[in-house]
Amino acid sequence: MFVAYASRFDQTLIERRLYLPENWAGDAARRRQAHVPEDVAFATKIAITRELIAAVLDAGALRRWVLADALYGGDYRLRHVLEERSQPHVLAVRSNKILRRLEWEGLVETDPGTVADERPAGNWNMLAAGEGSKGLRIYEWARLAPPRRSNKDHERWLLK
Repeated sequence: MFVAYASRFDQTLIERRLYLPENWAGDAARRRQAHVPEDVAFATKIAITRELIAAVLDAGALRRWVLADALYGGDYRLRHVLEERSQPHVLAVRSNKILRRLEWEGLVETDPGTVADERPAGNWNMLAAGEGSKGLRIYEWARLAPPRRSNKDHERWLLK
C-alpha cells in the first residue's frame, strides 16, 4: 500500500506498508518462505490506508488535498481522520452509500444519488478540480450541510 504526493510539477511515493492477505497472515510456513517480518499482521487495505494518511499528515507533509476513490471514501473513519485534522479532501462515495443526517424530524437516511437528484439545478456550481491528462477537469458541485462538524471551517460538498 502506498501514499503518493502529486503536484503540477511531479509526483512521488512518500509512505508505504506491506499488505498481507488474511490467508497469508496465519500461515507461518508461507510467511517464513516469503521473509515476511513477524511484526506484520493482517489489516484491511482501508485500515492500512487510514493509518498511512494519518501518519503522513501528522508528520507535516505538505498537502493541499487528499484524494481517494470510493473504496476509501466509504470509510467514515478515514473521513473523521481528515476532518479532525482540518484536511481538505475529495473522497468518492458510491451513489447507493447510506448517508445519515439529523433533521428536525429526527434521523434521516438517504444516499448521495437521491441527495443529488433532490438538489435544484440552480444549487450546483461549475468548478474546476485541477488539471487532468486531458486538461482542466470541470465538475458540478453543491454545498451540503454537514451531519457533524469537526470545526467551524469545515464544509461538505457533493460532487456530481
